[in-house]
Formats: sequence, structure tokens, C-alpha cells
Amino acid sequence: MSRYHIPRTWVHPGENLLVIHEELGGDPSKISLLTKTGQDICSFVSEADPPPVDSWKPNLGVVSSSPQVRLACERGWHIAAINFASYGIPEGNCGSFRPGACHMDALPIVQKACVGQVECSLPVSWAYLGVSAGACPGLLKALAVEAHCSI
Repeated sequence: MSRYHIPRTWVHPGENLLVIHEELGGDPSKISLLTKTGQDICSFVSEADPPPVDSWKPNLGVVSSSPQVRLACERGWHIAAINFASYGIPEGNCGSFRPGACHMDALPIVQKACVGQVECSLPVSWAYLGVSAGACPGLLKALAVEAHCSI
């Protein structure tokens, strides 16, 4: 089975003509098309991670002291929803994040900053996220975010 990607910009509303030149004897009646209607994107950034490279300035070093969670949808799409946002010690992987032993709900802050945007960036810091500096003392915290992009 072969898979081919047809860029969304090539497909227009209404009817489209797909021309396939098959040299190896394939059966065009068995071709099917799938339309991608959404995409989940994730970011997991720890307080110990370095700030983004584009915040570094020549001869000045690092200008921004805070690492950042960055989310970006494909061109033409936007962030439609935030499925998960936890600051603390979140567990799991993209698509299966869950709160850990130390959890502060960052969902309202991430929703406000990101929903409706093509991309967004959030500092991973207790001050920005409105969390008490003494929450979960002595633990290295992270921000995990899962967002849904759509057209």
C-alpha cells in the first residue's frame, strides 16, 4: 500500500480532478481519499529547559530567562481548543497527558492565550501561570499542553 499526501492548498471547494499516472499496473478503482479535519499538537517544557534560541542575542547571551511552551498549527489552521494544560509534574505523552502528583490547572490561562491563534507562546514560570512560588517546593516543574487545531 502506498500513501500520498495532497497538500490542502491544491484542493478547492467543490469538485477536483485527480490525475494519476500509474506505471506499475495499480488499480485506480481502489484509490481512496481521507480528509484530515483536525490535528492534536502538544508541548512539554520543563523549568530547567533553556529559553528558545531566538531569544538569545549575539554578544548579550540569553535575554529571556524563561523557557517557553510553543504551539503552532499547520498553515491555514488555528488552535480551536486546549484539551489539557497542567503545570507541575504532568505525566504521560501527547494524547494521554494526565495530572501528576503535583498539579496546578493551567487550562484557563492557556485557553486565553492560545485559542483562536495560529501559534502561541507561553513562559514556563510560576509567576506567569499565577501559581504560588511555594507550590510543590523542591520539585522541578513542567508545563504540558495538548491543543487541537482545525480549519
